[in-house]
Amino acid sequence: MSFLGSVAGPLRKVLAAYAQEVEIPALLPCAGNFTVGAALRSGGYTGHITGCDITLYTSALGAYLAGTELVVSERPDCPEHLRGFLDCSDPAHLAASVAIMLDLRQVWKNKSVWHRRTLANFRRAWPALMEKTLRKLTTYRDHMAQGQGFAYLPMDAVELLAKHDKDHAVFIAPPTFGSRDYINQERMLAAAASWNAPEYTEISFQDVPIYEQITSFRQWMIIMERPLPEIEKVLGEPVAVVHKGRKSITYAYAGHSKRRIVTRSYLQSRSPGHIFPGDKRLTGTEKTGLVLLDKQQTVRMNELFMSVRVDYFLADVALSIGLCLDSKLIGKLDFNITKHDWALPTTGQQIYQRSDLAVPSAEPRLAKLVLMMCQSHEVKQLIDATFKGDYRYAVTTAFSRNPVSMKYRGVYKLHKRLEDKDGTYRLNYYGALGLWTLEEAYALWLQKHHN
Repeated sequence: MSFLGSVAGPLRKVLAAYAQEVEIPALLPCAGNFTVGAALRSGGYTGHITGCDITLYTSALGAYLAGTELVVSERPDCPEHLRGFLDCSDPAHLAASVAIMLDLRQVWKNKSVWHRRTLANFRRAWPALMEKTLRKLTTYRDHMAQGQGFAYLPMDAVELLAKHDKDHAVFIAPPTFGSRDYINQERMLAAAASWNAPEYTEISFQDVPIYEQITSFRQWMIIMERPLPEIEKVLGEPVAVVHKGRKSITYAYAGHSKRRIVTRSYLQSRSPGHIFPGDKRLTGTEKTGLVLLDKQQTVRMNELFMSVRVDYFLADVALSIGLCLDSKLIGKLDFNITKHDWALPTTGQQIYQRSDLAVPSAEPRLAKLVLMMCQSHEVKQLIDATFKGDYRYAVTTAFSRNPVSMKYRGVYKLHKRLEDKDGTYRLNYYGALGLWTLEEAYALWLQKHHN
């Protein structure tokens, strides 16, 4: 089963990760190929799922997955070269035949020798194609029926949302250009099949009201093929940016989530400059320094030195600073504006420390030097100049299986400790800015943390 409404594989991993946070029934408007629902199931979501769509393909598939029947028949005026492809004998054969027919959408008009040859080849292979697709459908149905089950309604997305109370989680990938795109995909099916197609409201990916309706629900995730400034005023910043292929980007926005899931940047990378040798011990005579990194350079630092277990996102990073000894990089810091200030013991503007990393080194506590250099006057001056303020604190979040982070301990202060259901901790730390110069930070690190 191949369908243009499928969600890209990298984003299915994001959806599966979110599944653990969803404890209420889920709605799938514009359900497409149900890959969103399948990803939720793969991530362990056991709640009830209700999907809807307006196309025959999705409705035939949805009816089969939900164990219901969709009344469809072959049109009396079906083109002769399409006659017999549609199998309405039962929900499984209907879903299978419609899915295979979609693969003919480029040749169904039978206008050339190539079209006729392709149609003839499909007709000869039809029994084997049906058998293979039916096996896939059985597996798919068992997957979707897990937990509290699955339901489907051939219905407009706006109508589905209006029918359900706000205590639902909404997962939606709105049509890239509008509902009409998906109707146009099915012109061949419309020529061959007769069914009670639902009425619908045209959805444009730029329509603000549909997003306001979605974000009124308790939990939601919206998947889009492009960033839209006007829509982001409603949705906020994306929680994921995934690179599906060359120049092909998908964005995900989510609300009411306990954590932010991010993916590797889609930007090209380039050398950040000289890196301090990993086998060289520090003598205390090195000269400190800073360098501004552009996004391509900070991507390269991530590629080289960030853990492969960490997916990384740069869209909202506004300042990247490289930290140097003798003009060679020992680490970097990334910053962006915080959406909400934390309730720290003392007042003062806060900047969010998106990332801090130290390069591999023979020095076991180099990460603490990165943090102490972050607290320097020089770093504060760059932050203040970039974000136009007087920033007093850097705040950041560490994820750990331990109740404290040894990297931050003794340098930053623990603000809040939150334990997740899987036994891991989200640790909110903060550190005062402008405590000392870079040279003083290095001298203090040598005294406290250098063996």
